[in-house]
Amino acid sequence: MSTVATTFIVSIFIEAEKDTLKIGRAEMMEKLNALGIETSVHTLKGAPHPFWMSEPWCSETVEIAAAFFKKHLGEPVK
Repeated sequence: MSTVATTFIVSIFIEAEKDTLKIGRAEMMEKLNALGIETSVHTLKGAPHPFWMSEPWCSETVEIAAAFFKKHLGEPVK
């Protein structure tokens, strides 16, 4: 019996509402979607560009990333 490995590619974009450096994100999402790659974007309300370094956006970023990994990779092994 042989085992077939399945490869999948997904992408998540987490951005700040007040970020001025969003150039190219929409275009990249379009290209990925055209290739059949699932994409999603999350915009953190009121967040500046370096949002991941301060609260409340750090915790929100971790929650979004954890939900993304749980959805695509399953529950952590204990």
